[in-house]
Amino acid sequence: MQLKKKTIMVLALSLSIFSQGMIVHAKEDGAKIRPEGNGKWMTGEYHAHTYQSDDASQSLQELLDNGFQKYGLDWIAVSDHLRVSKRDDEGNPLAGGSIPFSMGMAQYQIPKIQQLQETGKYKNKIIFSGFEWDMPTYEHVGIGIISGKFGSESSLKAARQFEYLFTDRDEAMFNPKDVADWNKQDSRAYTTPEDARAALAWLQKNYGNRSYALLNHPSRKAVYTIADIRDFNNIAPNVVFGMEGMPGNQMEPDRGGLNLTTPENRTYALIT
Repeated sequence: MQLKKKTIMVLALSLSIFSQGMIVHAKEDGAKIRPEGNGKWMTGEYHAHTYQSDDASQSLQELLDNGFQKYGLDWIAVSDHLRVSKRDDEGNPLAGGSIPFSMGMAQYQIPKIQQLQETGKYKNKIIFSGFEWDMPTYEHVGIGIISGKFGSESSLKAARQFEYLFTDRDEAMFNPKDVADWNKQDSRAYTTPEDARAALAWLQKNYGNRSYALLNHPSRKAVYTIADIRDFNNIAPNVVFGMEGMPGNQMEPDRGGLNLTTPENRTYALIT
């Protein structure tokens, strides 16, 4: 099966669309994709971790300095794991113990980004805080929810609500009033393939034109079929519109998972 052509988007453009309204249109005539109107191509990264992910070893500022100053990126979406976080953005242990990452993002990551920008760093660069979600029964997914201005309470609350609904975080880690409100609206879902689909449907319903869910290293564990990807896009066509094409991930010893020998572990190519 093939995905609709309009859903195959160059990932380097996705955040510019959301963050600055730089709309880039894809031609649907089978020819090469090219920008139209006032759009422009931009280079960026949506899958990058800091100390707030337990398996990472760089500070937020190191990540941004490397991306913008060393590699010349136009935008970066920081994407720490949507798990409990025990360190701040500089790697210091949290005095009160681990907290849900959506809270760590609000307390450490976003304020630090704003602080750095206020000093004049990263001028004309786009920076956004997303997260990497452990999709139930599948693999990692890069999630971004854009609701209001960067760092606004509406965007922070959306991240907290997603983490509450679609991970196994302890209910006691969240504000009781928020929990009561969220329970009236939706049921928690974080275990089955159907739960994974429920999360994508939730994003499509509530943030259909203001969120993304991009499949990270989809070949690593060979858990996706092309039917899954087709299904995800059908459920959330404005949200699930791309994937990370690099095999495996950088932490693996065999060149990112390239040492795949069994038919079940073959890397799939998506052709339209």
